[in-house]
Amino acid sequence: MFSSNITCELWLFIEDIWKLSFVKAMVVLKLWW
Repeated sequence: MFSSNITCELWLFIEDIWKLSFVKAMVVLKLWW
């Protein structure tokens, strides 16, 4: 079983990846338009 601490860190890691990919997508869109 996973400890809540590991799950929390994993979620933060995933959230950071999502934010980075979102920012990259916005930059690409701004460059294209």
